[in-house]
Amino acid sequence: MTSGSLLRKELTPLASRLRELVGYELSPEKDYLLETRLTPVAKRFGLNDVATLLRALAGDPDPRLAQAVAEAMATHETSFFRDPPVFEALRKVVLPQLFERVSGRKVRIWSAAASTGQEAISTALLCLELLGSRAVERVEILATDFASEPLARIRAGVYSSFEVQRGMPSALLVRYFEPAGRDFRVKPMVAALIRCERHNLLDSPRHFGCFDLILLRNVLIYMDPPTRQRVLAQIHGAIFPDGWLVVGATETLTGLCDLFRPDGLGHVFYRPVCGRGS
Repeated sequence: MTSGSLLRKELTPLASRLRELVGYELSPEKDYLLETRLTPVAKRFGLNDVATLLRALAGDPDPRLAQAVAEAMATHETSFFRDPPVFEALRKVVLPQLFERVSGRKVRIWSAAASTGQEAISTALLCLELLGSRAVERVEILATDFASEPLARIRAGVYSSFEVQRGMPSALLVRYFEPAGRDFRVKPMVAALIRCERHNLLDSPRHFGCFDLILLRNVLIYMDPPTRQRVLAQIHGAIFPDGWLVVGATETLTGLCDLFRPDGLGHVFYRPVCGRGS
């Protein structure tokens, strides 16, 4: 059975599980991905085909199967310094202000939908460029994702030539990466700034503490409005009152919630109306 022959009603269990597990909406435009992404999952769990897998999801599935399906259907599209104007604003305005203002503790940054780590690493490189060897004493970056495989990529710190060619300036590549066969590995000075944790954005992040800068980019677009509001409420509880929230270039919080207000840096930068603080 091909994905094209699956009726939308047959996809209801999958859509429900994705929404329940990670808050993602399964739009009709993504139906074509089903066969490619879920056939390997079906085989791994001894199921005949995607249709059998969908029937299993409709019942009381093995939690490992549900998690594997959610991870397989997730979009992990990312690149180094994606949306350059955002990183330019971070470099020129946000990070310098944080480094000047925050004292007595580290500046805390959260890459909340980290995928394979390009966003967290790009941010770490900005910090190293601004602070040099002092960065490890002044900055901590938390990179989270609900999927385990992308986090393993971040911990390994190895990226292909194709991946580094997508956005990584040659000067930074030379300065902060080392050859690893045909690939490139981040140097220890970069890895030292980043900590990886598995985290579902639907869950409370309170155990992580508060952050000065939260990057929540290109993830809200995969959620319906109620789920976006739920996630933003969680994020709001984890940001300092004078912190920044950054969303994706195609995302907006206008009309969605009143927990954040636009910042003058651009339409992707927001400030909490009343952060949790500590």
